[in-house]
Amino acid sequence: MGKKLTWDMPGVTWDDPRGLTWDGELPESGGYTMGSKLVHGVLTDANRDALIALINQAKALLPFAVDLTVEQRSNLPKTSDGSIAFVTEALSYAQQNVSALPADVDLAEFAADVALLLQLQVLQRVVDQFQELVSDTRLAVGSDAFTAGLDIYAMFKARGGGSGTALDAAKKSLGARFARGPYKKKTPPPAS
Repeated sequence: MGKKLTWDMPGVTWDDPRGLTWDGELPESGGYTMGSKLVHGVLTDANRDALIALINQAKALLPFAVDLTVEQRSNLPKTSDGSIAFVTEALSYAQQNVSALPADVDLAEFAADVALLLQLQVLQRVVDQFQELVSDTRLAVGSDAFTAGLDIYAMFKARGGGSGTALDAAKKSLGARFARGPYKKKTPPPAS
């Protein structure tokens, strides 16, 4: 026979998928699954390293790529989709009216910049989709792991255990994540 279910049993919710009933019993084994399990998978060290190597190979294919400072990034004009349409149109008009441009305008460089911008726009869409996939998966698996950790902590807390036991040490260590010190009002720095 399993443990008698109670309203405050850790790891059991009102919508538990195991078909548990009020005043029923928790199955002895194999009946408890922690967390919501949004992600089921394994990323081996070899596969992680292979992905990193592929990303580094992709970086090597962009030898002209720049790493801007925060200040540079904030000071540069941004190119949204509307700006890209403007730039493309400006190039088209410039190519149709070369005689109206000063001799020092490097139209070939402008055309090369526009071509690169359009290629990078396509690449960025793919990279953004991949980044979002990795980010969402990391968020989901982090949620799965954190929920399982909370379940373990709740089980340890409900189980009890005397002071100085291994279970007590585990509860204290896990509980430190939620400990808050007293609220300290921030004092403004002294005026000089």
